Amino acid sequence: MAEKRRILKKHIVVFQDDEGNVLKTSFVPHGDSAVPPEIEVKKNAAEHHEYLFSGWDQDFSRVENNLVIKAVYTKTPKKYLVLYFNDQDKMLGMETVPYGEAAKAQIIPQKEGNREFEYVFSGWSVPLHCITGDTRAKAVFQKKRKEFSVRFLEEDGQLMQEETVFYGESASVPPAPQKKADKRYYYQFKEWKIIKGEDCAVEKVTADMELQVVFTAIPQEYAIRFWNQEKCVETKPYHYEETIEYPPLRKKGYDLSWSEKPEKAEESCDLYAIWTFSHPVGKIVETDTGIYQILNPSLTHGSVRCVSFKEETSVHVVIPERVRLGDYYYNIEKIGSRALEGCSSMETLYIPDTVKMIEEEGLSRCRRLRKVCLGEEVTTLGARAFADNLHLKEIVLPGKALRKCHRRAFARLASTVHVRLKGKYFDRCMKVIGNEAVGKVQFDKM
Repeated sequence: MAEKRRILKKHIVVFQDDEGNVLKTSFVPHGDSAVPPEIEVKKNAAEHHEYLFSGWDQDFSRVENNLVIKAVYTKTPKKYLVLYFNDQDKMLGMETVPYGEAAKAQIIPQKEGNREFEYVFSGWSVPLHCITGDTRAKAVFQKKRKEFSVRFLEEDGQLMQEETVFYGESASVPPAPQKKADKRYYYQFKEWKIIKGEDCAVEKVTADMELQVVFTAIPQEYAIRFWNQEKCVETKPYHYEETIEYPPLRKKGYDLSWSEKPEKAEESCDLYAIWTFSHPVGKIVETDTGIYQILNPSLTHGSVRCVSFKEETSVHVVIPERVRLGDYYYNIEKIGSRALEGCSSMETLYIPDTVKMIEEEGLSRCRRLRKVCLGEEVTTLGARAFADNLHLKEIVLPGKALRKCHRRAFARLASTVHVRLKGKYFDRCMKVIGNEAVGKVQFDKM
């Protein structure tokens, strides 16, 4: 049997333009791709539009049926040229804009001004919101008088006042500011100092300006008044923190102090003198001859205790009747405990009549002391008054006023000491001293 031959089916493919006119007819085997005809890219251009071939309305890459395929054209606006110029006809740039659309106009023209005026771009000579053809646009500038900022600043740089002023006009100057006084200074307004725009003035502003307030610092002056009792003795002016000089007030027998005593002036004030008796009871005072303690502060009958006597280099030492303390003399009334202890040079010691008491160990431990002469007004001899004097041989004790003698007043003597009493007071003194007196001592009349 003869082999049957396979016959492929073919399809009719018709290509038409957008108006239905046949451009090409083809027989295409089933499943094959059709070959389109050549076609105009543009057609039937209008005044402001053109038609551009954009493709076919059906796919013909695999034909499986009879097809009628039409060309597709897209209506596209024409593009126009927009040229940009400055006001001197110098071209600044260009762009193409589709019909009916707005130009982007991204160019920002500039025109140089002078000291007084500036030029502000206000737009273009023709509207650019709807381009309908080739366009020439020229920049339009508005002439504007320059404005400047005038700023008035406080001392710390903070803004006090600001205003905008046209070229050549004057700025409004604020009232003279005030600055709070401090302890050191009070302040007066001096000027507005120009710190920016030095080449112009507030009366004729030609540039941005900044002005800062300037004050003159004037030292504060304080009155210091010095009072003595109810009388103002001195008034002195001082500047802040200036050292205060106090008047040299004196009152005999008194020490001066002040109600307050500031070192430096910080404010006006009244300072009052306070007088304190120089030598109250119990006060210890050191002099060239020794250390003394006030017993009676009387200015006429004052008395002291000798606390410590400064040894002289002489062999024969005389304790003075009086000692000067400040403005007054005071009687030495007592030889205090161990006041002459350890004196190394003296061999003979004379005690004045003002001394009434030799306290405990008052004349002890004098290395070379051989003789002590007591005054007639000695009333009391304390315990061990003459103790530990290794070379003591004689004590002259008139005895006129002797009223009390410690039983150990003559204790701790290295060898026998002769105590010489005036004959007329001998018996009475022996009664005061008593038979119980301790020590190596022999009492003699003189």
